[in-house]
Amino acid sequence: MGVLLTMAMCLSDLAAKVRALREAAAARASDDRLAAALVRQPGAHAANAIAFLGGALLVAASAYAVLFAVALAILDGRESGLPRLGGLCAVEIGLCLALIAAVRWLLADRRALRLLTLNFAALAPARAGDPPACRACAGPLPEPAAGAAMARCVYCGAPNVLAADLRVEAGLLQRLGAHLRDPHDLLVAHARRRRRAGLLGALGAALAAAGALWLAVDQEPAGDAAVAAAIPFARQPEQAQAVGPLQVGPGAAAVERVATLEEEVVALLPDGRGGVDVIVIGGGSRLVRAPRGEVPRGSGERLAGEEIRVWAREPGGEALLFADGEGVRRRAPDGSVRALYGPARGRWLDDRLVVGLEPGAGGRVLMTSRASDQGHYRVRALAPDGDAPILLHDARAPALHPDGRTLAVERLVGELHFHVALVQQDAASPRLLTRGEGDTTLPAWSPDGGRIAFLAGTALDPIRRDEPHGEVHLWAVDPEGRAAQLTRAGEVVPLRPVWTEAGIYVVVREGDARRAGVALWRVKPR
Repeated sequence: MGVLLTMAMCLSDLAAKVRALREAAAARASDDRLAAALVRQPGAHAANAIAFLGGALLVAASAYAVLFAVALAILDGRESGLPRLGGLCAVEIGLCLALIAAVRWLLADRRALRLLTLNFAALAPARAGDPPACRACAGPLPEPAAGAAMARCVYCGAPNVLAADLRVEAGLLQRLGAHLRDPHDLLVAHARRRRRAGLLGALGAALAAAGALWLAVDQEPAGDAAVAAAIPFARQPEQAQAVGPLQVGPGAAAVERVATLEEEVVALLPDGRGGVDVIVIGGGSRLVRAPRGEVPRGSGERLAGEEIRVWAREPGGEALLFADGEGVRRRAPDGSVRALYGPARGRWLDDRLVVGLEPGAGGRVLMTSRASDQGHYRVRALAPDGDAPILLHDARAPALHPDGRTLAVERLVGELHFHVALVQQDAASPRLLTRGEGDTTLPAWSPDGGRIAFLAGTALDPIRRDEPHGEVHLWAVDPEGRAAQLTRAGEVVPLRPVWTEAGIYVVVREGDARRAGVALWRVKPR
């Protein structure tokens, strides 16, 4: 029994020694692979080149980031430019961290190689053809395996690195590696430094990716088109009918000319009595109240010496609001003018182009603005104190439902077309009411809120998209997407219609090239 027990103990010890030898051999093989990789690394010029080129690129990227943010703020407004400056900063910081991590990774390799060669390098052969000598006992080293970077002395067992490196700053490196007794300790510390550099690089990459996502300009969804009415469009102007007198469409009971004006009309304003006032330009801006019959040139109340095209009535009052190149101003009934929004009020980062004003709820004015001709359209709620938060992006020409809770707007669909859409306070996205290959524009609610009037052209010119071609018709659509054409023939001027109890007022272009004029018409829908 005792003999069996002794044999079992010997076998257990033998197995433990075999395992220890295998683990030691595996560790030596791993150390040899790491040492070989260090020996074969490129010279110091790689780290220097990466540091120099990366630093130069980051300096250039910093200047570009600032210029990009400023340009975006100028072209598309502070709401686009300034927030994205934070995204650019995040990308910049992330790239800096990634560059630092890459340089630290390379420098860790260089440092480890120098410590390895300075502290554990084999002695050079005494004569040509002799093997390298052990650094500890000076005994000859055995021939290493192919590709091996380390050899262990058969006399004293000391590990030796079979490599040489330029010993720059040798004294400092010797002091740094004075505590090292085995290459394994140095390689473990080197792997730890590389892991830290890798973590720093991963953090930089994540930060740069987050900044890039921050910079991404996501176009908001155009809206649900499940009930949208298809509006027909001719693909080329010559396919449209010739412009002629305004005629009754299938959805209208009658059309009637109300007044003829010799000057250009830029806005229709409801007068509160079932009719409309018009604002004309020509040597200034004038208000013609409830025009009837022939309205001669120069008629009306003078509002401004400049030809201003964007006007609206203040909600619940007689004051007028207008937009010029300096922002939005309020003109009181006594003729005094006060700035509400834009550079005229000292707010130089406000959008400079105000292209539409409409009465809103709670004393606010619905304003359509953009920072430049290349900027996105935004619908804002302009308060009397000049505050103008954004309600909608990529939308314009809002019209408030009589209940004060729903907006009809022109919504950007894709990259080219605008279509009439409904936006409700409790809805996740707009609901499109029209669709087609052209644009449907300038929605206006009926007095009871049951239908929306809008304009649609019959022709689409792929080159001159912003110019009218062919006929522009008046249409009406209900919230369920049922549309009806109210006028045929005639060229309706692209101004927002005014729908009153007496009918829908529109401006129609008349005359010829020698004597152009416009007329105010009233359309009575069925």
